[in-house]
Amino acid sequence: MKAIDPQSVHPPIGGAYTHAIELTGSEKLLFVSGQLGVTREGQTLEDVDAQFDQAWANVSNILDQAGMDISSIVKVTCFLAGLDYREPYLASCERALGSHRPAMTAAIVESLWSEEWFFEFDVIAAAA
Repeated sequence: MKAIDPQSVHPPIGGAYTHAIELTGSEKLLFVSGQLGVTREGQTLEDVDAQFDQAWANVSNILDQAGMDISSIVKVTCFLAGLDYREPYLASCERALGSHRPAMTAAIVESLWSEEWFFEFDVIAAAA
């Protein structure tokens, strides 16, 4: 995997991502469905930060099952249920990803499947 951030393009806004990830060779790809702040028992957590932490934990568990880890993530797409969730989202990325910077897209949407959810995000991961 190679991060691509040309100097001819603005720096990643917020610094939590890279503009592109280049894959070469025969990487294994994993497409993770949208994850939420929902526990294994089906409980939606009430706090936005707790929801983000739970969703990242869900992603980590899925990656582990596939023999991957957080550093395998090449793309994150996040749908936020309002502008107020931008900063909590970026903070959760810092907590979950550390210095890893996958490609990333975030959008503000009118609504999600449940009014209890503040966001939904999916990831694509790759490993040799």
